[in-house]
Amino acid sequence: MNTQLAFLLASFFLTAALSAVKAEQITVYRDGNTLLVQSAFTQSQDMVLKYDRIANEAAFLVPKQSAIQDYAKGTLIHRGGDDYPASAVTGYGYLGGNHGSSSARKLEIPDHGMTQKDIGAKLTDASGFAWVIVAMMDKDNVMIHPESKKAGFPQFKHHKDEPLFREGKPVLFKSSTMTQLIPGSRVNSIEFFVDGKAPLPDKTVVSCGAVDMVIDVDAILPDAVVERIANEPGKTPDLVAKDLPAMFNLHAVYSFQPSAACVISAKYTIKHAIAGLTLHGLTFGWNSLFESAKNQEFYIPKLKPLTIEGVPYNFSEIYRMPEVWKINHTLSRSDCLNPEDPPDRFIRIVGNERREYGIALGCSLFAGATAKENKAVDRPNSYFFWNTKKMYPLFATIVPAEPGTTKEMILYRQYFDPNREPAATSLYYHKQKTSQVVYFDCHQPLQNKTISLPKEFSGKTISVIEKTPSVTLHTSETVSVDGVRLSVEGNYGYIVLKLD
Repeated sequence: MNTQLAFLLASFFLTAALSAVKAEQITVYRDGNTLLVQSAFTQSQDMVLKYDRIANEAAFLVPKQSAIQDYAKGTLIHRGGDDYPASAVTGYGYLGGNHGSSSARKLEIPDHGMTQKDIGAKLTDASGFAWVIVAMMDKDNVMIHPESKKAGFPQFKHHKDEPLFREGKPVLFKSSTMTQLIPGSRVNSIEFFVDGKAPLPDKTVVSCGAVDMVIDVDAILPDAVVERIANEPGKTPDLVAKDLPAMFNLHAVYSFQPSAACVISAKYTIKHAIAGLTLHGLTFGWNSLFESAKNQEFYIPKLKPLTIEGVPYNFSEIYRMPEVWKINHTLSRSDCLNPEDPPDRFIRIVGNERREYGIALGCSLFAGATAKENKAVDRPNSYFFWNTKKMYPLFATIVPAEPGTTKEMILYRQYFDPNREPAATSLYYHKQKTSQVVYFDCHQPLQNKTISLPKEFSGKTISVIEKTPSVTLHTSETVSVDGVRLSVEGNYGYIVLKLD
């Protein structure tokens, strides 16, 4: 057998072997609009993600190959009561997601004696500025909301303790506290598709490569709600009536993939002129085992060493968060090593005696508004630090926000096992569009280290999206059966690979 024939035969058998490798599967189950997704996590555990109330998430660790419906018998590591994010609207605060207008106030008037017929009545201050009674909360409390000067540019006055009058008579209230006019989001549709194609049947266990949850939601214009209540006194209002105008629309595809990954393709469309919109796209509440873990670490690449309120931080070297963290800071371009290349991922790792669980929130580096080629033109800020430790990435702004303006992004939220590859600070991968994307971050020197990847990645063409100069990729052109081989010089480096 000559050398050329031997090579052709070897290539044929290798190709056949690789085509026979079955891609990792997930198990899914839905009950109405509640979705369960089970995927491999550690050698002994699977993870079940539960999505309900549109897109709020809970995560459970269960023994390998447990029945998906038995997820509640597992260990709850995260429950997000507010992981379905709102967006910051200039002049309004946070709207969309779980939020409604926070310009509303709970006015405590003990034994007020009011009834439904009082809904729509106006209370005024000494200057004549008006608040509308929008709801009877209970026998001692009513909800009021300020009138708007101009829809989209409301100039709401936030009531505190100034005297109020109804038809010239004083209203004797005990307190005025912030509340929300909810619901503030109109759900137009929620659909589920297996591998992006066939509808996911209800109450049926399905094994597949991925499942999509497609949502279409309008954030309602609060001005229009308050105006309608004032114009239709005595009626119990439908806050999300179909004929109420939307401020903006979100159409999003949540693609649930193996390895506890959720990749979100989001399109925001402005429906009514507003001063501006800042998009989080996703958030992550700090609770359950993440909150209670003894060691909590935070890593953000591409930042300069920072001093915030007199405290030094270097997030690229991994920051160990204190038990109580008093911080209020927004990361801006000036905080980045390169203002045109802000952080694309935010990683936290927690555990007690060792690192146990990791979570990564991030955005695409090659698709949508956050692609590197856009040079962060619509991203003046990249993250908001707050003392609750909740994770608040910032991925885009729309200014000015005129009707018809759109913004599209690919975002992701992914849990990972920090012990899967001990040499890595974090290692995870998922599909964005048609490409697999691999993220590797490291805080130690490595020499000719092989990083194992799923067998189905073998033979895929490698493109380096970005890396630090300290990283050398020894594997060229295609992924080998064993994965990829690399070296890290010094104590820090990262590389992001696109596989096709």
